[in-house]
Amino acid sequence: MWIRACKFLLVVALLAAPAMASFGQISVEGSLANDRDANPGEVYAAEIVVRNDTDEATQARIYQTDYLFFHDGSNYFEDPGTTPRSNAGWVQFNPSSLTIPAGGHEVVSFVVTVPEQVDGERPDGSYWSMLMVEGIPKDSPQSTLGDADQPTFGIRQVTRYGVQIATHIRGAERYSIEIQEVALREDAGGQKVLELSFENNGNLLLIPDTWVELYDDSGEMSGRVEGSQSRVYPGTSVAHRFDLSSTPGGIYEALIVVDGGEDNIFGAQYKVNL
Repeated sequence: MWIRACKFLLVVALLAAPAMASFGQISVEGSLANDRDANPGEVYAAEIVVRNDTDEATQARIYQTDYLFFHDGSNYFEDPGTTPRSNAGWVQFNPSSLTIPAGGHEVVSFVVTVPEQVDGERPDGSYWSMLMVEGIPKDSPQSTLGDADQPTFGIRQVTRYGVQIATHIRGAERYSIEIQEVALREDAGGQKVLELSFENNGNLLLIPDTWVELYDDSGEMSGRVEGSQSRVYPGTSVAHRFDLSSTPGGIYEALIVVDGGEDNIFGAQYKVNL
């Protein structure tokens, strides 16, 4: 399962120059998730490096959103500060737009000020939001590099990166995983896949390991299938898929494990008929 804050490629119908408008290709160096353990009242700073991968100057704009995602594949980029565990209001960033020279890079700096209280109580667990880094096509009205005086209908491609800014406050951690659905399905190639959906009902980000152990009718383990890792914030959910195509047909007891690290292991047992 891929980390959901990676690169977004948008194709948007807009008033634009000829049908395939040119645009500068940007990229963000390093991880697309900035995690920091902090205490109430603490202030910390970090930066995002934005690179221009082309041979001509390009521009990008930077803005905030909140971010939620769920096991059905839906992603929500809400207004900053509107979701329950948003830290968007803690984040100050500069600048809000960049002009990046050909083959060069520029830096977006941000400062996070952790409040002493949230809604009258000491903050605890994980709080997060996104800084979006979005390329500005030269034919866009926002661009100062090109000529947007003669717009026509067409297609404009916009490259956008979402960088997760996550603050983790320790001391009152609550770990809880709710397994929402386990289903045996066939993929597009007709192979058997066990799909696991689960939600983080605790208060701290989890990046759990997942796996399935299969036991035959004699109680012997017939195999173990590893899952993937993904970030699961409080109140969000994901779906992991386990490829059982190499498992011989039969009826098995499937022990599904979600391991959040240390003693935070969650499991459930199901019968599957392959």
